Amino acid sequence: MKFEICRLFLFILISGIMSCGNASKEQPSQTIVTESEVSAALDEKYGSITPDLFPNLEALFPEVELTDGKAYLRFESDTARYRLIPDSVYSLDGARALLLLRCIRGDEPCSHADAAYFLLVKYNQEGGSFKVLQESPLLPVYSPWCDKLEPRIHSIKGVPHLLFEMSDSHQESWREYYWMISAGEQNFGALVWEEEIYTKGMTEGNMDKTGVFPVKQMEAEVEFDTTHCDEGVWVMNISKTTTESLSNATEGEPSPESQKLVDNFKPVVKEEQLKKVYRMSRNGRLVRSR
Repeated sequence: MKFEICRLFLFILISGIMSCGNASKEQPSQTIVTESEVSAALDEKYGSITPDLFPNLEALFPEVELTDGKAYLRFESDTARYRLIPDSVYSLDGARALLLLRCIRGDEPCSHADAAYFLLVKYNQEGGSFKVLQESPLLPVYSPWCDKLEPRIHSIKGVPHLLFEMSDSHQESWREYYWMISAGEQNFGALVWEEEIYTKGMTEGNMDKTGVFPVKQMEAEVEFDTTHCDEGVWVMNISKTTTESLSNATEGEPSPESQKLVDNFKPVVKEEQLKKVYRMSRNGRLVRSR
């Protein structure tokens, strides 16, 4: 995907938001739009492109396919067609900003169950005009749904990063996925850290002859300590609680003997605190130090 494509979307996105705010076409605002303004505009437009903004878009940008007010793009080594939707804007220092684009595979309207991929663009906006500074390929981040992941921006050792978080569950197991994407000059769009944490789950042991079996339940909470980010240190704190108990839950009526064993067993609760500390290496990755 070439810089011209993202210039197109940047101009459409910013122009559309300015028009929503009744900005004059002769004197466009020089202020970088806020995330809330972007969100409000996208909720209304949902990535649609107004054809009358640029009558010659298809001639200027042949890589973009415009259909029914929406834009599509095909990537190299991929036979699918992706719909491009501006997702979020993050202000950096000065007049620079980051634009995150969602890429939805297929031609049909996005449904909740459609997977989404992402592109990241860094640009500079001054005097009502902008210039694309850097552009990533498809990020190594995905969402199994087309909803926004709403990544958070963090500065680690002076370098902006986007933290993506996705929750997923299957039967009795819940987990969190984390991806850290660098927006620095050297590693723009690169994955520098990822982690998968199980936050809730239940396991059952074998049933004995009385109809009783052990049950272990786990719940965990994840928090990030950002107080040492200026030093290049990223800290993940995990609070984990494990509860062991007995159960006789089976089909039919449990026996009085099994019910007595369950009632008389006092659950065993174990609490743990785990800290994972990562330091930024010379190549910009976050490597676990302890």
